[in-house]
Amino acid sequence: MLRDEPAVHEYLTGRGYNGVSAQYFNLGYVGEPYPGHEPYVGRMAIPYQTPTGIVQIKFRAIPGLTVDEKPKYLGLPGRPPLIYNARDLLAAGEVAFICEGESDTWAVRQATGLPTTGIPGVSTWRPYMARCYAGFQVVIVPDADPPNEQSGQRPGEQLVRAILEDIPHARVVRLPEGHDASSFIASDGVDAFTERIPL
Repeated sequence: MLRDEPAVHEYLTGRGYNGVSAQYFNLGYVGEPYPGHEPYVGRMAIPYQTPTGIVQIKFRAIPGLTVDEKPKYLGLPGRPPLIYNARDLLAAGEVAFICEGESDTWAVRQATGLPTTGIPGVSTWRPYMARCYAGFQVVIVPDADPPNEQSGQRPGEQLVRAILEDIPHARVVRLPEGHDASSFIASDGVDAFTERIPL
């Protein structure tokens, strides 16, 4: 749960996240680290929770709190790629969202109340992950990135193609260029987002 750190609350509320979401995802803040964990000071702690416990923690830089904001995310070393918020897939329901990253997962779940998971980066999808979505109508919510200057490819579309290879029936939410789910919901509202869900 969030510690009483005003800058972290300001960061989350400024992006439209409420206290219910912060508690559901058990977000925290690293103020006094364990020995050897000094690089995580001033970062938000994002636990990967499962019914059996926490299997990974990511640490996000917070502007104004984190001394070294690069890279934006740090993780505990030696962990394989994992689905963020996979516990939502144990809930009853017909629809499950796959977002690109943790913060978009917060935004879409808060907006829809439906099972929502995250893939932390375009290169972290693995074919075996598709088995976790069996029985769901899958909706992918990629970032609408501009093309990469070197490759000319859009990273969000790379993630879509990778998932569609393993879940060919999945549908895709198309956002305006330059937006991700959290920025679009913050700027245009929940109704504008839900109107784009292809169900």
